[in-house]
Amino acid sequence: MKRSERAMILPGVMLLVVAFMLIALRYLPVMSVERIVSQNFPLTPAMRRAASEAIGGTYPRVERRRILSSLDALPYLSNASLSYAKGALVISSEPVSGIVILARDGALFANGEMTEAIGMEDAGALAEVYPVIGTESIADFPLLSAYIPYLISNPFQPSLITWFDFSNNSDDGSAELIAALPELNASVILKNPASAARLNDTIGIIEESCRVNPGRTIFAPSQVYELYNDRLVRLKG
Repeated sequence: MKRSERAMILPGVMLLVVAFMLIALRYLPVMSVERIVSQNFPLTPAMRRAASEAIGGTYPRVERRRILSSLDALPYLSNASLSYAKGALVISSEPVSGIVILARDGALFANGEMTEAIGMEDAGALAEVYPVIGTESIADFPLLSAYIPYLISNPFQPSLITWFDFSNNSDDGSAELIAALPELNASVILKNPASAARLNDTIGIIEESCRVNPGRTIFAPSQVYELYNDRLVRLKG
């Protein structure tokens, strides 16, 4: 075969090879998506549903814009992004500051500027990173809303505080916020707004009491304290 004939055939062969590779890539399991993971935030059921259409497909063919739109619509996420790692579609995002309100009849996410209903399962996952206020019904929200900016600006991080209860059944008819400390067999009723440092100091006092009397956390009835601006009162019980 003459050199000129080979020169004419070679480009055609190369085009066929490239075409074959492109077609094969559409069907080979390259960068297949087998699961959904969240990089820096709890993976809630709502996040999993938003990205579930990617499962069983390949990362290059993921409908990124649609998935990101669904993720950014969730009240607790912003600036979501997607990446790929070892068979997983990875969700990265910036959490929105706020609190979780959990009641018998539903759950809410609120941050003082907006309030949106969320799934009960989502609330359970979000409890890993957000303060949680438990109340009897979401109908209590108008009374509870006054505490939202307070809790956001005073993030209580001690691991001993696992729950905040909201009650509007006090003797004088006023609403109260109660910090539950199950590991210390105690709870603290915030009779007045208290800073995180003030509440942390209070927990230190209760911890010291438990250290001096270790049996109290196991055998004694739960201890209830009232925290005022100028004093801490242990109720008889």
